[in-house]
Amino acid sequence: MFLVLFTAPLFPGRDTLGFYSVEWSFFFIAAIAIYLIVIMKLKNGSFILRTDPFYYLVGLFLTLALISIVDAPNRIRGLLYIGQYIPFFFVVVVIINVVNSERKLEKVVDMMIYLGLIYSLIVILSAFTLRERRSVDLFLINNFNIGVIKALLFWEVPFIILLVKAINEKITPGRITAIAAMTFAVMLTGSRGSILMLMIISVLVFLIARKTKRAAWVALTLLVMVAVGLSYSPYTVKRLELLVVKSRADFEDKITSFSRLYTAMVATELMKNHPINGVGIGNSVYFVKSKMDELGYKIPDAVMEFWEERRPFQTTAMPLKLGSELGILGFIYFFVFYYYLYKRVSKAYLRASNIRLKNILCGCKIAIIAALLHNFITPAYTNYYSWFYYGVMVAASRIGFSEESRRNE
Repeated sequence: MFLVLFTAPLFPGRDTLGFYSVEWSFFFIAAIAIYLIVIMKLKNGSFILRTDPFYYLVGLFLTLALISIVDAPNRIRGLLYIGQYIPFFFVVVVIINVVNSERKLEKVVDMMIYLGLIYSLIVILSAFTLRERRSVDLFLINNFNIGVIKALLFWEVPFIILLVKAINEKITPGRITAIAAMTFAVMLTGSRGSILMLMIISVLVFLIARKTKRAAWVALTLLVMVAVGLSYSPYTVKRLELLVVKSRADFEDKITSFSRLYTAMVATELMKNHPINGVGIGNSVYFVKSKMDELGYKIPDAVMEFWEERRPFQTTAMPLKLGSELGILGFIYFFVFYYYLYKRVSKAYLRASNIRLKNILCGCKIAIIAALLHNFITPAYTNYYSWFYYGVMVAASRIGFSEESRRNE
């Protein structure tokens, strides 16, 4: 992940097949990693990769995606969208085959935390330097494809594991500093969805806290950084105030703040109209505008004008996006995916005995719940870094089960 982020400027930008430079970097590094795995396997005299039930979920998604483009208006676009998932899936394969011990897992988790801290500092420095949220967003998107809306998504998993470790293991200056930096960075993004998720994550972590004194110190750190962030960023305060509705007239005055409710409505209608195989993965862009016009009588004029000034918005609710593009089965698949991950990590957590491994698995459990909820606000399933985290979760669960096997020998 370090290589992906910091070699991104070496690669072509957004104009090349629609991918950001960081995505090209990801594809390139993923290809190298896969190549090295193949060489290592051949060197050992065997090309047998570790199999895993998770691969069946991957196969199910690819099947649904391929079926969805059978009658799609732009099959090439659909194939390109499917193609970008291939390296995502192979990264999971690489992680499963490489991260196969507790020591390796702990090193990977530590590196995830360091990377989350580094990127949060980049967000903070860019906010201090560029001042305007739009300028910060453009800088982050152009260089990393992780704008202000998705900043928390990038360090969400390591942030949650860090919180669990700080509460259940030990509070250190380094851990408190990292927690403070990541929290402060979230407040500077001005993303209302991220701030909401920060609150939900905090509640979930504190509900499972075994050390109340440490939990109190962590909670104090979070509250202080939230207060500092609000005092430094009046823009964030104004954005949060837009969500406070006192009357019908007030709601209508702030209607554009709730535009995602209407994009969700459009996606729901598309799913209802195309229940079998959806409109085709990556093809909803060809249907959104006409569906918006068709539903114009249900969508307030202020929202329509808001969209017209920009472009027809696609829904940011991932289950509805999958439902509209893949059909009802795509909608169901979304919940099956996260349910499977959660059940698997939960079983591994119950069977693990090493406290550090249990804390990582505990953090993964909370992170899966957070990812499920976050997908209703901002798409997480389609992010290249999300698949790195999914691979770590699967690897952690495998290690948890293998630990039990060693105890039973």
